[in-house]
Amino acid sequence: MKFGIGQPVTRKEDPKFLTGRGRYVDDIELPNMTHGYVLRSIHANAIINSIDVNSAKNSPGVISVLTGEDYAADEIGSITCDSINPMLSKGEPQLRPHPALIKDAVKCVGAPVAFVVAETLVQAKDAAELIQIDYEILPSVTSVLSVREKDTPIVWEGTENNISFTFGIGNEGDVAEAMKNARHITKATIVNNRITTNSMEPRSSIGAYNKGEDKLTLYSSNQSPNRVRSELAHTILHIPENKLQVISPDVGGGFGMKGGFYGEDVLVLWASRKLGRPVKWTSERLESFVTDSHARDVVADCEMVFDADGKVTGLRVSADYSVGAYVAPSGGISPMFFTLLLSGVYAIPAISVVTRCQFTNTISTAPYRGAGRPEAAFVLERLMDMAAQELGTDPVELRRKNMIKSDQMPYQTALMHAYDSGEFE
Repeated sequence: MKFGIGQPVTRKEDPKFLTGRGRYVDDIELPNMTHGYVLRSIHANAIINSIDVNSAKNSPGVISVLTGEDYAADEIGSITCDSINPMLSKGEPQLRPHPALIKDAVKCVGAPVAFVVAETLVQAKDAAELIQIDYEILPSVTSVLSVREKDTPIVWEGTENNISFTFGIGNEGDVAEAMKNARHITKATIVNNRITTNSMEPRSSIGAYNKGEDKLTLYSSNQSPNRVRSELAHTILHIPENKLQVISPDVGGGFGMKGGFYGEDVLVLWASRKLGRPVKWTSERLESFVTDSHARDVVADCEMVFDADGKVTGLRVSADYSVGAYVAPSGGISPMFFTLLLSGVYAIPAISVVTRCQFTNTISTAPYRGAGRPEAAFVLERLMDMAAQELGTDPVELRRKNMIKSDQMPYQTALMHAYDSGEFE
């Protein structure tokens, strides 16, 4: 069999990359290309009282300076989250507008407030320095731990305790019963800190408009061009899919961070259509830390219940998961997997999980290297280590005693998933 399971897969791409012949978005040069630069908020939470772009518009080489007012006037759509699992969601998710250019109030450092298009990138940067913005700075909450404190600032008016959406699953009654009969309960508040991505190739986008055919082309460093095309066409640009082509050449790393589209993809397409010329934007390394989606940032209050034989009989987890100020298109994926996979490799008969996805004045979080799975594994393994210390037993033996055995397969977890196979020892 040519394609049988277990057969080696011959790699074809290595010579190109090893000899420096990879072709990334920033390597692409189109005729009559222009360059875009995004001016970003330096405040975590602030009202925009005014923006003066007149000096920037008159700067050498500048073709256009676009603001949130222009974005709204052209009726460009808002970036939306389409990844909140309705089977887990408790109540109606609270999502808020996420335009590619902000008009009224910024909610995190790095929020885009103006897009300068010029003949060269240097000219665009110089012009951006001439833009005058009057901010009214407001209190902010930048830590998911701070969300738990009394009198925490509200990120978005109309939300309760900064909660965007809540996932819940399991049987609380069974967990409560296990606690009544417990020999030991290990309790812990476990923090999984926020991290940022750092792919070899920064994000880059080129928008090109063909006036004769009334078609747009996006060259973008992303992992899912078909999804990006569908969402951009329908929810942002309000055009048929066949009027938009998305091309992803070689991608220099992403690990989930490049799984969806970003505001800069919208800006280059919009600007190109307005100006009739291709527009390129490429993130700088420092800029990527306040533009690319972050990950993790979850705090979990945990209780793991043991019987007299050292078997886990119950697990209760109540977690707060930061989704940032604006919920990313894939912002529901990591908290979903965190919630669903808190059984891990262990035979835990009763589990109850509540995950509150919280607004904070920070960059959006989204899948990155495991997408919620590392967070769940970290909770379980920390609890196992702590329990072993408290019970005075070998942590390896405690794990072995509680692992799902191969003769238990297929195994239905106390959450949603069923395992059809597995050998965990």
